[in-house]
Amino acid sequence: MDNMIMKVECPEPEGTVVRTVSFVPLSVEKLRELWDKLSQFPTLFGQRMNTQEDFITSFISEDSNGKPQANGLIWEVDDVGILYLTDIYPVFQATGHFTFWDGRFKGRELLILKMLEHVFEEYGFQRITTEVPFYTQPTMGAVERIGFVREGRLRKATWYKDEWWDVAAYSMLRDESKGFAESYNKLSQEVVDEIRAKHADRQTYKQLAGKYGLAKAHIAFIVQSGE
Repeated sequence: MDNMIMKVECPEPEGTVVRTVSFVPLSVEKLRELWDKLSQFPTLFGQRMNTQEDFITSFISEDSNGKPQANGLIWEVDDVGILYLTDIYPVFQATGHFTFWDGRFKGRELLILKMLEHVFEEYGFQRITTEVPFYTQPTMGAVERIGFVREGRLRKATWYKDEWWDVAAYSMLRDESKGFAESYNKLSQEVVDEIRAKHADRQTYKQLAGKYGLAKAHIAFIVQSGE
């Protein structure tokens, strides 16, 4: 069975790479395999998920009749990482997580944005949320380039290296994702060239995103793919 969802060109530092995103059928065996990889990144987990059992039950649990039910969704990006949703409230919201085994986001922002567009369209969510602890501040920049908006700050919300840390709370709305996609799909080559020229003239991703109604990830892709 082919579980491929999409292919996305990523302007990674070594050059343009076509990444394949595939849906992952849930099983306890597969979740254990993923936990073994994810647990090598201690910064990913806080108080709510610090054991293999916590991780598994965030995706699979039993309903009131003792039958297994899915609580989360997972997609793999080739062999370089995974995208997954937890805390799912159907047709309302879910929490998004993005992890790459080599720790690199640069050049893959558009891939994540395309996946968010797919998730909104396929599952009908109104909101996708994500949280970033302040001890991983570089991740905040990546999340904001994708188009997430910071909603607030959870004070002393996660424990890491013998210290309580604040957590930044972000969200993206369905209409925002749809708007980014529509604006991006309408771009002409003339506008693409104009964006690249303005960036070369020292206009920032943020300035260009605001002017053209795009996510910063779109601007980054346009600029980097032309270099």
